[in-house]
Amino acid sequence: MDNQIKGYEYEKFINNFLNTKENIKISYLWKDIPEQILFDFGFIKSYNDNRLKRKTNNINKLEDIGTDIIYITKEDKCIIVQCKNYSNSVIINDLAGFFFIMCEHIDKIGEIYYTNQISKKISIDRIKCIHKEFNQNILENENIIKPYDYQINIIKIAEEYYKNNISGIISAPCGIGKTLISCKISMSYKIVIMVTPLKQYAKQNIDRFKLYEKDRKSILIDSDGTTCIDQINDFIINNSKSKILLSVTYKSCKLINDINLNNNIFIIFDEFHNFSWNNIYNNDNDINKLINSESNNIKKLYISAIQEFMN
Repeated sequence: MDNQIKGYEYEKFINNFLNTKENIKISYLWKDIPEQILFDFGFIKSYNDNRLKRKTNNINKLEDIGTDIIYITKEDKCIIVQCKNYSNSVIINDLAGFFFIMCEHIDKIGEIYYTNQISKKISIDRIKCIHKEFNQNILENENIIKPYDYQINIIKIAEEYYKNNISGIISAPCGIGKTLISCKISMSYKIVIMVTPLKQYAKQNIDRFKLYEKDRKSILIDSDGTTCIDQINDFIINNSKSKILLSVTYKSCKLINDINLNNNIFIIFDEFHNFSWNNIYNNDNDINKLINSESNNIKKLYISAIQEFMN
C-alpha cells in the first residue's frame, strides 16, 4: 500500500471513529463536506459560487490545505482535523498546511491524529495531538452521513405528510441542508426524479444522493448524459429490481413525460423559483405536465431558497 492510499485509509478510519463519538454531531471527510458547512463556518464566502466550482458534489474544489476532516460538536463548534499515518515521527514541517489553516481560522481549534510518534515541539494551545493506531481489521462504511436533529424532525414530518398529500414545498435559506432533507424524504420510493435548472446541478444531485444511498442506480438525463429515450427506458427495465434515480434538467423534462412510469415515484423540483410563466400556466409545457400530474402514486416536492418567492 503506497503512502497516499495509507493516508486516505487512515483518514476514513478516523472519520468513522469520530462519527461514533457521543459528543460529535457529524464528521466529514474534506471531499464530502456539504456547502452549508463550509459556508456556516467561514471556509467559503459564497454558497452558490462554490457549488458552481465543483465538478462533482463529492469532490471539493477547495484545496485541502492542512484539512483532512471537519467535525461539528453537539455544541456547534467546528473542529479541524489533520491525520498522519506515518511510520516515522511527525515533525513540524509535516504540518505546515495545517498550521496555515489554523492561522486562517483563529476561532477554531484543531486536532492531529497520528499513528506513531509526534515531535514534542508541536505544542499549541488550540491544537490537540491524539495518538490513534490504525486498525485495518475494522471494516466500516467510507462515510457516515448523519442529519442534524432539526433535519430529522423535518424528514419525519414530511414522511407523515406525504401519506395523505401529493405535493409539498421546502422554502429555506442556503445552509439548511435542503438537498439532504429531500433525498432522505424520497428514499423509500422506487423511482426518484430530481429536476434542476442547470446541468452542473444535475450531475451534483447524483453524486450527493449517492452519499446517502449508494446502492440506488442513477442516470443523468441531459446533453452531458443521455437524451436517448430508448437508452433511458432500457436503463429502467434493466434495473427494475433496484431503486432508481433519474437526474434531469428543466430542458430535458420532455423525456420524463415520454417514459412509461407506473407508480411509487417521487419528483423533486430543485430551485423552483426559476420556473417560468410557461412552466406554471402553459398546459403544453413539459414541466407543467409534471407539475399537474395528479396520480396518488406520484409525489412532488418543490425546493427553493427564496422566501420572497413564496410571499
